[in-house]
Amino acid sequence: MANEIHTTWIEPVPSRRAFYAHPIGATKRPLIIVVFEVFGLNEHFQSVATQIAQNGYCAVVPDLFDGKVFSYTDIQGAMDTAKNLDSGVIIQHITQSIDHLTNQPEVDTSRCGIIGFCMGGRISFMAACKLGARIKSAVCFYGGSIAPVAPDRMGRTSLLTEENLTNLTAPLFLAYGSQDTHIPPEEHARIVEALGRHKKRYTLALFDGPHAFASDRRESYRPEAAKQAWKMAYEHFEIL
Repeated sequence: MANEIHTTWIEPVPSRRAFYAHPIGATKRPLIIVVFEVFGLNEHFQSVATQIAQNGYCAVVPDLFDGKVFSYTDIQGAMDTAKNLDSGVIIQHITQSIDHLTNQPEVDTSRCGIIGFCMGGRISFMAACKLGARIKSAVCFYGGSIAPVAPDRMGRTSLLTEENLTNLTAPLFLAYGSQDTHIPPEEHARIVEALGRHKKRYTLALFDGPHAFASDRRESYRPEAAKQAWKMAYEHFEIL
């Protein structure tokens, strides 16, 4: 049975907001950070946080775009905003969201996971590395440019650095579409090799669909693949 939930906007620090959803009740729940796709904190990602809360977790979506939301047809506008994101600011925004919720009676921020999609999948991987033991479980849905061999069109480089992987403690679940033309199998292989070499815990799974197969607002949506991937994601979060 789905939990009764409460949703609200919070302001971790002045001028920085986040969408927050949590089950109603006194029991402390783990916190899951949600990182959106390149189109911003739209209604879809509010619904993702709400779904996660209905499944028994507290969920917070930091607004890394400071209120900017793009239609699914405005790829250029979305990319122009995304490429100007600063990694340090992203980690700061996520950290501030966790800190802001630390004293809330319904949430246990010592049991913190993260999940991201597309751009957010990469950020989820990055945050798990940068925040170390503070992130207990990380899920990356079709995270692009985690391991490019050269800077991508947004200037992003591989996250598979010695410093990042040494600092990574969270088990990872990486979900990819078998028909994803944006993220080649060679990138999966680079990720697997690096994680294996550093003796990290991970699961990498392919699902029958293209890029963004889990987004039910887009033509790429594949319901069965999304259902399977979400089931594995929730199983991954059971360690929280």
